[in-house]
Amino acid sequence: MLGLVNHTLTEDSNSEYVVRVGYIIRNFRLGTNNVRGRGKGKGSDLNIRGDFSLRDSKTSITNILLDDSQITGGQRLMNIKVSADYNVSENLNLKVFYEQMTSKYKISTAFPLSTVRAGISATFTFGDSGGF
Repeated sequence: MLGLVNHTLTEDSNSEYVVRVGYIIRNFRLGTNNVRGRGKGKGSDLNIRGDFSLRDSKTSITNILLDDSQITGGQRLMNIKVSADYNVSENLNLKVFYEQMTSKYKISTAFPLSTVRAGISATFTFGDSGGF
């Protein structure tokens, strides 16, 4: 954005890189045997997903007359996400996940921030799992 009153030019630049991977393990069994060790139970698919993203943004103001540039904002943001889904039965789904977000700001008045989320999620569906 060009400001003609105060002879300034505001520039925003952003770049983002994302890598996503996934893998499915077919007929994965949680545990080795059924009750009393008789036979092998039918397994379900284990879906593993992973995301890695890196985003860099910067805002700077340039005084055109003085040829002076100053960074006024921006951050470097890194995200890591890993999850695994498994259907224990037709109505019960288990999910294990890990998410981490780290940001480092371009200006000195903002502190670095890091957030970590991890856990196990169980989803139980009541009723018929079929569609309309």
